[in-house]
Amino acid sequence: MSATPSLRPMFAFPGWVIERIDIDWNIKHAFVHLRRDGRIQHVRCSKCETPMGQMKTNDRSVQDLPLGTLQVNLLFTAFQGRCSRCGNIETVTPPGLAPKAQATERLKRHVSHLCRYMPCDKVPEFIAISGGTARRWDKEMLMKMLPAPKRDGIRAFLSMKNPLVMGIIF
Repeated sequence: MSATPSLRPMFAFPGWVIERIDIDWNIKHAFVHLRRDGRIQHVRCSKCETPMGQMKTNDRSVQDLPLGTLQVNLLFTAFQGRCSRCGNIETVTPPGLAPKAQATERLKRHVSHLCRYMPCDKVPEFIAISGGTARRWDKEMLMKMLPAPKRDGIRAFLSMKNPLVMGIIF
């Protein structure tokens, strides 16, 4: 009995199930169709854990990590819920996606990693985004991953010989 490799583990999002994966070889694009797991009856409010009612739905397409030369998009229906107890309104999407995100967090991390080794304007040769988007995602990921700079003990001074010269002492 031989094992057949599957793409399903790569798109395993808790609470979401893969309906199907469509690949269009002409445009080198893969579409991963996700839907909410039917076994999960209610989405719970993140503030008070009360089941939320559904207000509206929105079909979404989000760019994900490429598979070799194939671009990958996740297709799913996000829904907005409202908590009856505290009034909190939340948009429910697969984990790792912000409510209005155009790309997954793992794609943004990958782009930021590429920016370590090449200029941001060269990233579009590998990932289907613009150089400006690569710069923006790199900055966003660096702000999340790097600690805030320590500014304790920094003093500024003016040069007595030339008042236009200013320096920093650590």
